[in-house]
Amino acid sequence: MADRVMAKMIRNIKAQQPRAIAIDIYRDLPVEPGHAELVKEFQNTPNFIGIEKVAGKPIAPPPTLAKQGQVAANDLLLDTDGKIRRGIILLGKPDQSLAQGLVSLLALMYLEKAGIELKEINASKQIYGLGKAKFVPLSSNDGEYNEADMGGYQVLINYRGGLESFLHISMTDVLENRIPADFMRDRLVLIGAKAPSLNDNYSTPYNNNLFVPTELIPGVVVHANISSQILSAAIDGRPMLQATVKPFNWLLIFFWSGYSATFGSMYIKKRRLTIGGLFLAVVIIVSSAYIAFLSGWIIPVFAPILTVVSATIVTIVHVLWQNLMIYYRKLEDYARNLEIKVQERTAELATANEEISLLNEKLMRRFSPYECRTRYTPANAADDSTKTRRIRSH
Repeated sequence: MADRVMAKMIRNIKAQQPRAIAIDIYRDLPVEPGHAELVKEFQNTPNFIGIEKVAGKPIAPPPTLAKQGQVAANDLLLDTDGKIRRGIILLGKPDQSLAQGLVSLLALMYLEKAGIELKEINASKQIYGLGKAKFVPLSSNDGEYNEADMGGYQVLINYRGGLESFLHISMTDVLENRIPADFMRDRLVLIGAKAPSLNDNYSTPYNNNLFVPTELIPGVVVHANISSQILSAAIDGRPMLQATVKPFNWLLIFFWSGYSATFGSMYIKKRRLTIGGLFLAVVIIVSSAYIAFLSGWIIPVFAPILTVVSATIVTIVHVLWQNLMIYYRKLEDYARNLEIKVQERTAELATANEEISLLNEKLMRRFSPYECRTRYTPANAADDSTKTRRIRSH
């Protein structure tokens, strides 16, 4: 938008008497017409905050606001999967100075009028108190983050939701002054764009839903979430999120591995018990993580469930393989014993056949044709022809 349009928008918002106004649009260069008019509005609005980009390729803040000290960093941190889960409270600049995050500056401006100020709890560990809130910086030992992810003072974002979770109004309605009465009074007002063409939309944990695809969240809405989180924590005591340390996460994986291996080993004899144990483990992991989340702690869910399922499957496969090997060995022993018995029986049959052959030879020698002819003469044969035929047959 042109500077004149932006100046008019600021005037209409300022008339609503908000506690602070921030614009999530870079304005390091003039956009004529109306630059002088916009500079005048900057000078006459002490609760107006401009932005600068510190990390990566820096983008300078509006010069007028920089001179007045009304600038904050709007940098956003992406995790390895491209999602935004962390917010910046303080960020180091190349000149070794510190830039305050946009959300923290807005929250402090809001709370200052309520008499709530930042207090030091443990300077060495950078732990601070703000009303009912306790700020503990994210470290490389938390969750799945490492040293390369660290930089500045970071906290995990406790999201409220997308644009629909916040009161919002279009720029056209603001410019035409169609703003409801007291719509912005004593509130934080953030000005930003949501058009996809401006490439200021980001993926958040809400985009994890595989069944109901969700839209990307505009950067200004991410800042609104973090600001709301700080205010709710300081005023209402809403928990600030903290991630469990890596040793605890590894302990969970070790415990669930042993648990799953125990139930998996019962699969052959107690199949229902194994399935029930697997289901119970998943219920415990999900419910305990949800209860911990309500208290402000993020406990891993995916890794333990994956551990339970994989360890159970591996154990069952191992047990089945062991039983298969046992049956195979029994089959080998049976085949070996059968072969031995067949050999023994064959030997017995061979011995019996040999004895029968010897007996036949003896009989043949004893009752040869010569002996038959001398023992039974023709006279005798005439007497008993039946006997003669039997002897000859034999």
